[in-house]
Amino acid sequence: MTFLSQNENEQPEVLALVLSSKQREFEHICPEQTDRWLGQEIMVVVGIVQFYWIATGFSSENLGKQRRIYQAFRLSHCSLEIKALAEDVAQSYELMEDWDHGID
Repeated sequence: MTFLSQNENEQPEVLALVLSSKQREFEHICPEQTDRWLGQEIMVVVGIVQFYWIATGFSSENLGKQRRIYQAFRLSHCSLEIKALAEDVAQSYELMEDWDHGID
């Protein structure tokens, strides 16, 4: 997801704008209209876990980036499905802070 790597050091509010503008593109990656959910999953999973390494997990630098991306999904104007997926992925990779208790 080149657009995120170009903006990875931005604040979550800026990343939220970028994510909001990209949802439709990801929904149209898959050839069938009914597969827009697959595009949403690709957007979330790749966005959040792009710097995860099986052997080492997230480095401290990359962990901060991934938390910002997760926060950006929460702040974005993306669909509720995308926000729920982002929360599921963040929980799976233990990215949630103590104050994260669900979708806003």
